[in-house]
Amino acid sequence: MAAKKYQILVAIICEVGSGQNVSLWSDRWIDGHSTSQIAPDLVQFIEPSKALQKTVAVALTVRNWIRDISGTLTIPSIGQFYELWVCIQVLPPLSEEQDKFTWRLTANGKYTAKSAY
Repeated sequence: MAAKKYQILVAIICEVGSGQNVSLWSDRWIDGHSTSQIAPDLVQFIEPSKALQKTVAVALTVRNWIRDISGTLTIPSIGQFYELWVCIQVLPPLSEEQDKFTWRLTANGKYTAKSAY
């Protein structure tokens, strides 16, 4: 079942507005990439329950996302932490607008049942 969920997440790209509905660790919200794509080794140090619950809005508040990381980091994960830090720092601030979700598998960006198969 988890594999299907991952496949669906790969097909969706998020444009962050308020960040209230975008998952920090699994959604593709940084230039079409997820944090788990940018920092796959670092994500190994995030508890799965935190990874599923943390929204961008909550995570970016006083750099709350850093608190999700636990354990003794490896050299690759430290490098990826820095890369992720830089990516997050250059993003525009959150806004009042709603988050937008685009379906990558259709030309118009809208989901259809046919496009999912």
